[in-house]
Amino acid sequence: MLKEYKLKNFKAFSEPESIATRPITLIYGPNSAGKSSIVQSLILLKQTLEESINPETVLVSKGSLVDVGSFREFIHLHETDRLFSTQFTVKIDKKPLKRDNSSQNSDILNRLFNYLRQQILDHPYITVELNFSLDVQT
Repeated sequence: MLKEYKLKNFKAFSEPESIATRPITLIYGPNSAGKSSIVQSLILLKQTLEESINPETVLVSKGSLVDVGSFREFIHLHETDRLFSTQFTVKIDKKPLKRDNSSQNSDILNRLFNYLRQQILDHPYITVELNFSLDVQT
C-alpha cells in the first residue's frame, strides 16, 4: 500500500510536496492548486511502466492514459536543467512472507530467507526515489 508520495519540479510543484495517503485519500483545494498535477504524475509513471517499448525510454509523457507534453512542458517553470523527482514510500505486505517448506532447501537459503523476513517485519516500509532529467544530445 502506498503510504506517502512526494513530487518535485512537476508543473506547479517546485519544492518537494509530500502527500500522505490512506485507504481513502481526498485531494481538494482551490482551482489551479495542482490537484490534477498530482494525479497526472502518478498516471505518467503508470503509463511509462505499461507502454514503454524501448528499454531506453525513461518516461512516456504522451500516451494512452495521459499527455503531459514534453519534458520542457511539464518541468517546473519550463526550466529543463531541473530534475523531475518522485518518491514513494510503500508498506510491504507481510502475507507473502510464509515459506513453502515442502521442498528441501539448503541451510544457507533458509538462513537468508529468515534474515530477509525479519528485516521486513522490523522495517515494513520501503522508499524509492526516481529522478528524471533532460538529456540533450549535441
